[in-house]
Amino acid sequence: MFKNLLPLFGFALFISGLLYAPLSYAEVLVLLPERGALAPASASVKEGLSAAYYAGSRRPSLRFVDSSDQPMDILLAKEIKPDTELIIGPLSRDQVGELVNIPTDIPVLALNEVAQSQKNVWQFALSPDEDANSLAKAILSDGVTQLFVVTQPQFTKGERFRGALAKATKFKFENAKVIPASLTRTQGLLVFGSSEWVGEQKLPRDRVYAPAFVFDRRIPLSTGLQFCDAPALLRGNWAELNALNAQKPTSSEIQRLRAFGGDAWQIAQFLLDHAASAKFAGRTGEITLRDSDIKRVPVCFRATNDGLVPR
Repeated sequence: MFKNLLPLFGFALFISGLLYAPLSYAEVLVLLPERGALAPASASVKEGLSAAYYAGSRRPSLRFVDSSDQPMDILLAKEIKPDTELIIGPLSRDQVGELVNIPTDIPVLALNEVAQSQKNVWQFALSPDEDANSLAKAILSDGVTQLFVVTQPQFTKGERFRGALAKATKFKFENAKVIPASLTRTQGLLVFGSSEWVGEQKLPRDRVYAPAFVFDRRIPLSTGLQFCDAPALLRGNWAELNALNAQKPTSSEIQRLRAFGGDAWQIAQFLLDHAASAKFAGRTGEITLRDSDIKRVPVCFRATNDGLVPR
């Protein structure tokens, strides 16, 4: 649908027998919603992406465009320019679904994921499935074969995570109305609820697990509780993200989205270099790029008397 674009700055020239690779690039088009239900999340992603962008030495031109409620074929036809070298976005799952059915020779870093795929579309998301897969490995490595599940009354969040965890562990969950006072060596406990509710519960000290959304760094965790999350919330390895969170304190949920935006920009730099594969320790986990596929492995942590430590 869109014409082939000859990279304007991304090519390499041999000069006097040496490989010369320019460090400047053409435009990067960023499609994020500014209105509607996704606007708050979009603003946080933009903050993280922009912080990582300005912290780096490579700064191609970024052009942000509101993608709210626009058909992707019309939006791309209108917004792709002759010097557009990469597209970041959209954030909406429905729009990503539209995008993978539109042929384009320009690499796209979609900020959500769908079942369908396309060669030039790399899909990157904060997927509950990835959190669940990492936690499942931790549960199985602890020797758990029976998992009790206790849920805060009227709490409905996390159904997708629960389903992915059940699939990955391959054993049935046993719903319990009250938190068991103790567990045998092969029993584990999974708790679903708000950060405040979980923090108020008296939990066993071993083999107790929770989804990442239970963690809020402003609320103390019970000793022994384990979860898998974005390492940027717990490690100070990213100065620009630390500065942003210090300047604008907010919930862990928003900080995850900022970390996601920062990783999106780091991935974008590999795509600008036309890298077929790459691997790095990202803000949201271990990131691997290969053959238009992006995998994220969150880091698992355990609450101790001395704070949170990696498993």
